[in-house]
Amino acid sequence: MNTNLIGISGFARCGKDTAYESILSLTEDKDLNRLAFADELKGECEEFLNNNIGISPFTENDAEKKIIRPFLVTYGTHLRRLLDKECWIKKVNK
Repeated sequence: MNTNLIGISGFARCGKDTAYESILSLTEDKDLNRLAFADELKGECEEFLNNNIGISPFTENDAEKKIIRPFLVTYGTHLRRLLDKECWIKKVNK
């Protein structure tokens, strides 16, 4: 079975999810999956941020995102990827 992949990258809040929704609305094939490295990162950090900061990493509030973004970047890039450069790829591949 062949799998087609479309990769969308960009800065935070640039419209990656909106692009996905647009692609989904244009196709009759509704068997599309959205995978995001950031979702895996946020999942790993959710308990810590909720318990210690009181902010969900999945928040849509721009002010809250601004507060927790440095932590997410540091954890995701400077810790997890330092230990395993493919950690996020491996998580999404599951």
